[in-house]
Amino acid sequence: MTRVVRPTLLAALLLTAALAVGCASPDLELRARARLLPGARAAEVFDAARALLAREFQTVRADRQAGRIEAGPVVFTTTRSSGTVRDLYGGASRMRRRATMWVLPRGDGTLVRLRVVIEREEGQRTQAVPRQSYRLADWPAAETALDRDAATSAEQNELWMFVRRDLRLERQLLDRLAERFADVGAPGTQPAGR
Repeated sequence: MTRVVRPTLLAALLLTAALAVGCASPDLELRARARLLPGARAAEVFDAARALLAREFQTVRADRQAGRIEAGPVVFTTTRSSGTVRDLYGGASRMRRRATMWVLPRGDGTLVRLRVVIEREEGQRTQAVPRQSYRLADWPAAETALDRDAATSAEQNELWMFVRRDLRLERQLLDRLAERFADVGAPGTQPAGR
């Protein structure tokens, strides 16, 4: 009886540990923290949000029509919080932080949604089929650039894995934006430009 119970118990413990540590909900990355800024104009909030993300991430791509701002990536190296075994022995992991912000008009105010994700580099994409250097051909173009996997850029060959959201940075950035427009939504004050 104990021989049957022990493997079953061990399997149940391993499954629980795997679910608790390594498995994130697929829609976890899709969720975003939101903040409503009453009385604030969407165009002014968009400009302030773009400037705020530019200070934090340096690289910003903004689409005013869609109300979407993408920032980053900011690449850094860490010896902890990478979600790998390297954290146990202090090995270095290359990570990056990216942000996506949406600025949308809502009634009398503006809704701001922000998602900051942290990703871990999983290594370079390797060539699927080795180069056929032993192959003799009558013409130099026997092996095309696509055959050699040379038609891709360095960025396309990088492989990044979602680790977690940076909830602390999301909260800090939204708080700074809310402080900037706090007087606009206060009762008895006139919004700027009206």
